[in-house]
Amino acid sequence: MAIAAGYALRYRSFELPILVGLAIEPWWVTRAGERAPLLAAGDDDVLARPPLLGGFLRLSPGWRAQPSPRLGLRVGPRIELGGSFAIDDHDGAQVVGLADVVGIPRFRVGGMELSLGLELALQFGLRPR
Repeated sequence: MAIAAGYALRYRSFELPILVGLAIEPWWVTRAGERAPLLAAGDDDVLARPPLLGGFLRLSPGWRAQPSPRLGLRVGPRIELGGSFAIDDHDGAQVVGLADVVGIPRFRVGGMELSLGLELALQFGLRPR
């Protein structure tokens, strides 16, 4: 779940949409279709699963064409930098690492990520009544 705000800078056929947002990411682990308990190594206490809290910045520079007054096309790269972390009462923001029973790390939840992609947008308007 996220909330974001942005603005698009335009100069002739160049467009730069900028989006900044905050996110809350719930997560869970399942085993045999049911919620699996998380246990600390050497401890029988079940751990809490705090949601990940984070944010992101998305830039989508591109070339925009408008073949008709009600039709627009934009193509260009999409660059997004985001990060999310579990907030612990004692240790603050941290990445959650999960290991199996012998201590071998299996996966992590949270951290920083950089996403790159290609964006193709078709913009259209409806006829006025």
